[in-house]
Amino acid sequence: MPEFIYPSVERIFKKLGKNKIRGFTLQKDSTIEIAAKNLHKEKENVDVGHTLTWKRISAVNNDPDNFTATQ
Repeated sequence: MPEFIYPSVERIFKKLGKNKIRGFTLQKDSTIEIAAKNLHKEKENVDVGHTLTWKRISAVNNDPDNFTATQ
């Protein structure tokens, strides 16, 4: 991971906590996709997963902790 990105990623990981992160992918354009652990809803018998996508150039007001959630 490029050194200049690491501090922002570390802050995001600390906000989420170790127990909620399943893994992450670093793309060539510096986009980081963080896979959160899945949740199984017994009543509906469904698995729910989330991916947080962080892209430095799309951060609003240069907020290094800006990320968006997708399902």
